[in-house]
Amino acid sequence: LIGHFSVFMGMGEPLHNLHNVKRAVEVLLDDKGLHFSHNKVTVSTSGLVPEIKDFARSSKANLAVSLNATTDEVRNWIMPINRKYNLDQLMGTLREEFPRDLAKQHKV
Repeated sequence: LIGHFSVFMGMGEPLHNLHNVKRAVEVLLDDKGLHFSHNKVTVSTSGLVPEIKDFARSSKANLAVSLNATTDEVRNWIMPINRKYNLDQLMGTLREEFPRDLAKQHKV
């Protein structure tokens, strides 16, 4: 399985099914499972803030966030979830859960 990647997206919001997605990720990453590198497994989300916090604290897999717009006005129209978790909340959560490592210059 060298060179294979797994991305959870395009099948509805993966974080709406967080419990089962986390279990599937565990199987992909586990030495006794498929033994993927955590760098090769990504879960994509539209921005469910509480679930992002849970996922970030409990999984080693990557997280991708579909912003689709740079302003709340446009994002509200494109992505109704933004009315519940706006860009300020979303970006604040991402900065909190994935702080920059200034020595390595990783960015959110």
